[in-house]
Amino acid sequence: MRSSKTAQIGSPAVVLCAMATLIVSACGSDPESKNGSSAPKTYGLPSGVLKTLESVNTSLDKANIVAGGAVTVACVGDPGAVLIPAPEFDIEPAEGWVRDGAGVTFNRSGIFNIACTLHDGKVKDGTPAVLTVTHGKAVKVAATVEPTKIGAGAKATVRCSGEDALGNPIADSASGWSVTIEPADVGAITDKSIEGRTAGVGAVSCAMDGAVDAPSTPANLEVIPGSAAKTIATVTPDTIVAGDAGAAVSCAIEDAFGNAVAASAGLTIDVPAGLTLGGKTVTSKLKGKYDITCNVAGLSLDKVAAKLTVKPAGPVSWELVPKVVKNVWATGDTVVLVGLGKDEYDNEIINMTTAAPAKYNLAEWIKENQLDG
Repeated sequence: MRSSKTAQIGSPAVVLCAMATLIVSACGSDPESKNGSSAPKTYGLPSGVLKTLESVNTSLDKANIVAGGAVTVACVGDPGAVLIPAPEFDIEPAEGWVRDGAGVTFNRSGIFNIACTLHDGKVKDGTPAVLTVTHGKAVKVAATVEPTKIGAGAKATVRCSGEDALGNPIADSASGWSVTIEPADVGAITDKSIEGRTAGVGAVSCAMDGAVDAPSTPANLEVIPGSAAKTIATVTPDTIVAGDAGAAVSCAIEDAFGNAVAASAGLTIDVPAGLTLGGKTVTSKLKGKYDITCNVAGLSLDKVAAKLTVKPAGPVSWELVPKVVKNVWATGDTVVLVGLGKDEYDNEIINMTTAAPAKYNLAEWIKENQLDG
C-alpha cells in the first residue's frame, strides 16, 4: 500500500505557509496598484477634476531667453481651462537644461520644444511651446580666411566663430559680427569679404557686439600683386640741355592698386620724334617737352609717361627784337627790346637777359643798348 500525508491545521507546514502569505501581503504595492507600480499622479488636482480633463495646453512666460536664463512652464487642462498646480512636461532636446518644479533653466543655446502631459503621459500637448535660447556674450572669438593667399583685386571670405561663458558656440551666421584687418591697407572689407589691395600679410580679426574682453584669434591673409595694369616711366634728370649726355629712363609695371609686378621680357621704351634712345638713355638736340612711355609687348596697359624737358644750349648768336611784336607803331610808343638768340643746333633762345632794359623811343629816335647779333 502507498502511504499518504495530509497536513493538519496547526502543523508546521500550514504555519509556514500562512507566514509566507502575510509577508507577501505586507510587502505588496500601493493599494491602488495591483502590479507593483506607483500610484497615478494627481498633478495637484482632486481626482474627480483630473478625470474630466481630456487635453492639455502649454504656455511659457518667455519665448526667447539668453543661455543661463530660466522660464516658467504653465499647463492648462481642458475642458474647463483648469490650471494644473503640479505640472508635468516633456522637453526636447532632453539635455542642456535643469528643471526645478515648473521652472527650467537653460544652459545650452538652441530651439527647445516643451509639451505638457497628463494621465501619466497618455495625454500630451500636440502643439508644444517653442523656446529660443540664444548664446550669451562672447568670451572668446576666432577668425578663419579662405583662401589664405590672394592676388590684389581678388577676394577672400572670412568666417567668424566664438563661445559664450557657458561654452555655447557662436556661429558665423550670428548677427553682430564685424571684421578688421591690420594693416588696413592690405585689404578692403565689405561685410565678411576682403578684397586684396596692398601686397603683404594682414591679420584678420573678428569681433562680436557686446563681447566682454573676448580674446581674439586672428587669421593671416597674404596678398600678392595682381595682374599688370599699367607701366610707369621715370626719367632722371627730368631736364637736360640740348646736346648734353642725356637722361636715364627706367620702367616699372604695377597692378591696379600700385603693387609692383615683375618686369616682363617684352618691356620696351617708347620715345617721340626729337629724342634719341640709346639703351636706356635718351638724348636730344631739339629743345622742347617730351613724353616718354614704357610698353609691354602683347599687353594693352595704361601708361604713365615720364616728362622730359630739353633746354637750348648756350647761344652762338643773338639779336635784340621787340618783346611785343606789332605791325604798326605809333609815335610816342615805347618798344621794349629783348635778346633773341640761337644755339649751335638752331634752337631759339628767347627773352635773353641784356645788360640793361633796352628801350626804343620812336619820338626821339633813340636806341639804347642795341647791338647787332
